[in-house]
Amino acid sequence: MSLATVFVINSQTLKIQRNPRRRRSIIRQFALTTSAHGIPGIARSQ
Repeated sequence: MSLATVFVINSQTLKIQRNPRRRRSIIRQFALTTSAHGIPGIARSQ
């Protein structure tokens, strides 16, 4: 059994995998630039 028979990879699958990364970077950017107490420090520690 090859990997291709277990996981079907198409363009839709690849699009779904990109979104969480982008969402994470947007949240991280917000966390680093916000003035809320403690959030920038938490974002930098990871």
